[in-house]
Amino acid sequence: MLQVVVIHQVLKKKSIYHKHPAVFPEQLANDHIISWSNEDDLVYDPFMGSGTTAKMAILNKRNWIGSEMSLEYCEIVHERLKQFDNDIFLNDND
Repeated sequence: MLQVVVIHQVLKKKSIYHKHPAVFPEQLANDHIISWSNEDDLVYDPFMGSGTTAKMAILNKRNWIGSEMSLEYCEIVHERLKQFDNDIFLNDND
């Protein structure tokens, strides 16, 4: 059992979104998104954090918009969502 815990901790530290101290569980975000919205609806996350809500919105065919004050967390979201080819991030350098 100890080996599983150690492996989990190593994998967790390597993942980009685990650089955020309070990662929102994907299944919880998923359940709320599918319960309270329909495909093509807009999901808003006022505290993006590591981007869990945006990721689950994309996977459930929802549009999304989010706000985050921390540049560090914005970079985590950007890195996490690159796999979905979403070139919609706004920043002061554009």
